[in-house]
Amino acid sequence: MCKTRHPRLYLRATAATHEHYGKTQRLRRFGRGSVWYPYLADDKPMANLYFEDAEIGTSCTAGPYLVTKNEIIQFARQYDPAPRHIDEEAAVRSVFGGLTASSAHSFSIFILLTTGLQPRLHVLAGMGWNELRLPNAVRPGDELDLESTVLEKRESKSKSDRGIVRTRVLLRNQRRETVLECTSIILVARRPDANTPTRIEKTGSPYDRKDDFRGFRRNV
Repeated sequence: MCKTRHPRLYLRATAATHEHYGKTQRLRRFGRGSVWYPYLADDKPMANLYFEDAEIGTSCTAGPYLVTKNEIIQFARQYDPAPRHIDEEAAVRSVFGGLTASSAHSFSIFILLTTGLQPRLHVLAGMGWNELRLPNAVRPGDELDLESTVLEKRESKSKSDRGIVRTRVLLRNQRRETVLECTSIILVARRPDANTPTRIEKTGSPYDRKDDFRGFRRNV
């Protein structure tokens, strides 16, 4: 089981200091803007889990991640300059009734938080995301948490050193409202000494085993 919460990944739009609550920070840039986020140098990251270690039904969490107004505007100016993301007056007149993060921004936060899952799978590559939905908007001041649950797994049909894992992803705010959900398909390394085949495991899923998880390449 890996119900482990990652240290706080608060991201703030400021370059005034390299220290935040006594912790060293690193610089992250969004276009012309710059933001700092904490790197906890005294943390000891746990070892990555191999394909064999992924247990069906287990969940890992990461967060919280604080979304600021400045970050929303900086990101949108570079990647999605719609008025509702960069102009507060225009945002009030939109269907959202206020400033909101772009969908690309929400997805980027999800990707960032996946790097904070502890313990995390030894991911070789992302293969895709299915059933992606954004049921609620991300707003300034939201604190987002990520939960990832293993749904099913299978060995690669062409490479014995890797397997494919499908997970259910939920990104939620402090009110427990889901702001992003999807199923993620990832390529995961097998343990180097894994010489014997492992049993294909599966839980309740709309996918039939013969269709290769539908989104998977047939020859992987």
